[in-house]
Amino acid sequence: MNTLLTPKELQKAFTYMFVEKGCLGYCVSLGWFPVFGALCRTIDVELGHEKGGFHWVQLKEKFGSPRWYYEFEQPQNDTHIDSMMPNEQPIAFSNEEPCEHPAEKAVRMLIKKANAAASAQCIVCGAPGEIDRQGGYCLMLCSHHLAMRKRNRDGLKIWFAPSVDFSQGPQP
Repeated sequence: MNTLLTPKELQKAFTYMFVEKGCLGYCVSLGWFPVFGALCRTIDVELGHEKGGFHWVQLKEKFGSPRWYYEFEQPQNDTHIDSMMPNEQPIAFSNEEPCEHPAEKAVRMLIKKANAAASAQCIVCGAPGEIDRQGGYCLMLCSHHLAMRKRNRDGLKIWFAPSVDFSQGPQP
């Protein structure tokens, strides 16, 4: 299977997924990028010739796990609420109403599976990880990057550096 190595290659391969209209921003951590790239390929196959106006609205990290939001031409019937109490695991609530687009239910399940896979991986390198709450900011880190974060007073530095940037758009 051809592996897409950069955000630019991913955008070029699936231009319909990365539209500027309604986009709130794209940021996928380097450790989660292989999962996200595979997700884009799988969604493309699932949609076939009927893309249904599918596109990513926002790609980000929250509470140490990915948040990958999308839309079809018609509005998405999904409300997502995140909550975190001190010294407890983050909780996500979803209100999933019936899907309008024929492939939306399948796409929603693909995204949930990919999100679950990425949520167990270090955001920096993709190795198995655990949630670290140092400084009140949750990050999914492997033991190596957790040790780096603990040694570094500016613990977020290792998180910001490895993110992949989609801001320049696909290159010809």
